[in-house]
Amino acid sequence: MTTKEQKEFIHHQTETLINNPATSKNIKIVAEGDSWFDYPLSKDIIDWLAIEGYAIKNLAKHGDILENMVFGTDITENKENKSKSLEKTLAAVKKHEPAFVLLSGGGNDVVGENMIQYLNHQSSGLPLFRKKEFTNHINGYVRSMVKLFCTKIWEVDSKIHILMDGYAYAKANGKAYKKIWINWAGPWILPGMQQKAILSSTDHEKIIKEMVDIFNDMLAGLSDELSHFHHIDLRSFFPKDNQWDNEIHLTNEAFRSAANIYHFEMKKINLSVQTDIDKIKVATSWPEEIVA
Repeated sequence: MTTKEQKEFIHHQTETLINNPATSKNIKIVAEGDSWFDYPLSKDIIDWLAIEGYAIKNLAKHGDILENMVFGTDITENKENKSKSLEKTLAAVKKHEPAFVLLSGGGNDVVGENMIQYLNHQSSGLPLFRKKEFTNHINGYVRSMVKLFCTKIWEVDSKIHILMDGYAYAKANGKAYKKIWINWAGPWILPGMQQKAILSSTDHEKIIKEMVDIFNDMLAGLSDELSHFHHIDLRSFFPKDNQWDNEIHLTNEAFRSAANIYHFEMKKINLSVQTDIDKIKVATSWPEEIVA
């Protein structure tokens, strides 16, 4: 099977499972997000969770921004909000009554063309990273979007547990999102750095670390504040260059590891998860090339 065929097979299997009335609520997930949940070039976090045995309705779209997931950013000629992402998520939650909602977002809001606003030029004599501006954005606007998303989910079902990671330390290596040697998107980090004459890999790593840490610290704070919101901290797990497919996406195996971390957290939240997963594994057979 091609990667596309494998992902279509996985999608069909997990959609069938979540639409089966006999499927346990404990293993039902509704997912919304970006390419970490919908990566066309390999299996992603959601694919590996589906292979693990979860029943998943996945609404993620590669390239999506958190602002669109929560508010909608696509406006019609009649000045109507064309994006119905949050409405679709809430409808899926009402229909499937999941135990968990998974959210991946915020990365595309601050990389690419959005990144240069948080950088000073090398020749300016100013700190290269506009830390105050970035921190204010994350702790203000981004935090408010995540919190609103959670509030809307809990208005449907206050018992749902929401899990969200803050990505890991990306690589400013200039690698793009490629298929058949054609750049679909990216690179997302290095061009902005180069535009500001920030050429040192040491500076790249320092700026990326600060950005990712600020984002994760915000999520950790929300996790402390909201009992049913869980921050998944992936920062220490993917330090090697060969764990990254390009600047901002993990490899297939690294995504598998990230999915295992989500699985571990969900088992901690609900002790019945593993029992129900084991039942699904007995009844489900995956082609070897998919689980490899």
